[in-house]
Amino acid sequence: MAEDNNLLRERAKILQDIQKIQAEQGREAAKLDDEYIKLKGRLEEILDTIKKSRDEQRKSVGDIVSLTNESQSLSSVYSNIKIELQKQATLQTSIVDSIGQQLSSNENLSTKNIEQSNVVNDILSKYQEQASLATKLSQLTDEDSVQKAIIISQMGDIQSQIDNEIESLDNRTKVAQEFLGVYGKIEESIKRQKEEGKRLSANSLEQKEILEKQAEFLDSIKTKISAFGASLEQFIKSPMTALAALTLSFGKIFTKIGEINQQLGTTGGILNSTVRSTALMSVFFDDALGTTQELANQFGSMESASLRTQFNTNLLAKNLGISGKETAQLVGSFARLNNGSTSVANDLIVSTREFAKQRGVIPSQVMADLANNTEAFALYGKEGGKNIAEAAVFARQLGVEMSTLTGIADNLLDFESSITKELELSAMLGRNINLNKARELAFAGDIQGATDETLRALGGIDAFNQMDVFQKRSAAQLLGVSVDQLQKMAENQGKVNTEVSFMEKSFNTI
Repeated sequence: MAEDNNLLRERAKILQDIQKIQAEQGREAAKLDDEYIKLKGRLEEILDTIKKSRDEQRKSVGDIVSLTNESQSLSSVYSNIKIELQKQATLQTSIVDSIGQQLSSNENLSTKNIEQSNVVNDILSKYQEQASLATKLSQLTDEDSVQKAIIISQMGDIQSQIDNEIESLDNRTKVAQEFLGVYGKIEESIKRQKEEGKRLSANSLEQKEILEKQAEFLDSIKTKISAFGASLEQFIKSPMTALAALTLSFGKIFTKIGEINQQLGTTGGILNSTVRSTALMSVFFDDALGTTQELANQFGSMESASLRTQFNTNLLAKNLGISGKETAQLVGSFARLNNGSTSVANDLIVSTREFAKQRGVIPSQVMADLANNTEAFALYGKEGGKNIAEAAVFARQLGVEMSTLTGIADNLLDFESSITKELELSAMLGRNINLNKARELAFAGDIQGATDETLRALGGIDAFNQMDVFQKRSAAQLLGVSVDQLQKMAENQGKVNTEVSFMEKSFNTI
């Protein structure tokens, strides 16, 4: 029989021939007839082919349901993958529906069409496997390098299988034609999912936790805003409209405006944009007023404390574990070293937090330390403030605060006094102490390098422990620190982890 015969018509013809043989020979005798056995075998093949085709269709429908469920289970952090999963599900639904319509038509139920539909369904199933792997990839961290390599390799192997199956399709059939018309869009979606998976998996566990918290917080904000029929984008673009809606939805806002006006000294200025923005922020952040006041202080005017800047600063404070005021101080300090850009400042702050975490110190302490040492930014800041961030982390690794390191740099740059104390200590120790390199580093704004070089010149904890009382006091005076601080720094210097380098990260702002 021709391979592309209609299976339903063939099945009907076989049933007629079987009934004819049974009528002529009787039911029991017919079972021994060669023609009967041949026809019965072919009938079973046809029924099995149709059953397998229907099973493939059901599996494809199940894969689509799986894609949809997977997308719905993802948090906002994975929004890009979520969108692509939904696109993929829509595209695969259109293909599966088309195949189903063709196979439900008696005219198209041929061996060739069923074979081609099975190939297409198998390809769609492999696309679903790739999507699941991309989702798993996105949920890994920068430490899961082996697992990431395995998943990427698996996705590549599946793609090779898909390519081979696509090559085997007969584009003369309608099933293949319809699939080949849209499969490119599915592959583009898979490619985007894979790239997004790689991007997200490059984050550390700490960064993932921050992103999750940030997404969770943003979702809660969106929920509040959507309660009065607006979107987050509308909220940011049109604060006046948002304020009107919020005033209706949250009665406390009107009272809050009065309180803010009074504390900012703008009584009677209900239309002041800063007052409006701060009132809005007070719905979501407890320290909204303090953040606004410090932003105005940092940038010289209340107009600088725009809704966007307030929101990002408050959100950053929540992620950093410090107050809104401290965060505003940090934003101001970093921004002044980066042409006034608050977005660059935000990125540098997030980078510092990650750097602190990777160096094994408590990020919130580093951040508070930086916020309280704005003078260091003004005196020694370079590279957009990166050197100050590195010094603050280094200080915590040594067991002291940032002010201790800037104090050492200040003492080194008081040349006359520093050189005198250096000579005195050399005489007391009976060996030469040379801090010229440390002074050069301090003059260049390298606070970390200057401190490290000074401790190295003094000889570390072993040399410290061999000093007598007067020598220890003289060494501490040379640096401008207490003996206890010097001992602590000398002890911790050898334990400092220098393998992790400062790398810039992006803060997801609005």
